[in-house]
Formats: sequence, structure tokens, C-alpha cells
Amino acid sequence: MSEWLTLVEISKLLKDKYDIEITDRSLGRYRDEFQDTFKIWIDGNGKKRRYKAESTEAFKMVVDLKAKNEDRQAIQNVLDKQFGIIITETTDRQTTDRQEAGLLPVEDLRKFILSIPEIIDRQQKIIEQQTELLQKQDQRITELENKMLESAEQKAKRRGWLSRLFRKPSDE
Repeated sequence: MSEWLTLVEISKLLKDKYDIEITDRSLGRYRDEFQDTFKIWIDGNGKKRRYKAESTEAFKMVVDLKAKNEDRQAIQNVLDKQFGIIITETTDRQTTDRQEAGLLPVEDLRKFILSIPEIIDRQQKIIEQQTELLQKQDQRITELENKMLESAEQKAKRRGWLSRLFRKPSDE
């Protein structure tokens, strides 16, 4: 689903799909309250602001948790676990639990960032190899074009010789 919706459309979708009655104004308040979660689904500003259809599930989750009188932090934790990537410092004992919960330790992020230059070097080598191959192909194409031209010229010369040989006397 990659459809873009307004808050009014999301409100209608929640009513039709889940029988949840909520105004677009309330959805706007939830969006503002949990902006770190919803910002990944927003495009545009003001009246042109649209939300990816996938955000409907997050809005539904907020509405359900608000109905259960969950506090803001509890709701944010649920949203982060369900929809966000959280970067945290961990101890060895916590690593397995955090990996199972979908959390990304800072050390893993550091390793990834440090590996970026290697990745870029490999990509540059691949690009150089591809450039070399393209140049060789261009040379081969040029050679083939030249051979075709030579062949056409030779054919034309043979035709010229044959036409002179078999020319009618009245043509002169």
C-alpha cells in the first residue's frame, strides 16, 4: 500500500475498517503528540499534508491504547517497538534481549559506519571495471563498424568493375 491520505480519509478508514469513531482533529493531536513516530509517514505541509496509508495502523494503535488509559511513554514505547528502529547502548547481558526486540546497539551502528569507506571502495572498483568493459565494447563496435564499411566499399568496387565489363555499347 503506498497510497497517500488526509487525516479526514484516515478517520473514515478507521471507522469503516475498525468501527473506530475519531475526528481528524484528534488524529492531528495524536500526530503532534507522537511526532517522532508519525514523521516517517508525512509528506507536505498544511492543507497539502498527506500520510502514507500504513500510518493508519499506528493511529489505530494510539487510539486503542488511549482508550485503555495508557500513559504517553507507554504508548511511545509500543509505537517504537512496532514501527521504529531504536538505537541504544547495551551490555553483553542485554544484547540478546535487545536483538530479539529489534533494537540496534550503538556498537553495531558504529561498525557499520566504519565499514562505509570499504563499501565505497568496492563500489568504485566495480564502477571502474564496468567502465573498462564499456570501453572495450565501444572499441569492438567501432572495429565491427569499420569492417562493415570496408566490406561495403569492396562490394561497391566489384559492382563497378562488373558493370563496366557488361556495359551496353549504347550506354557510352
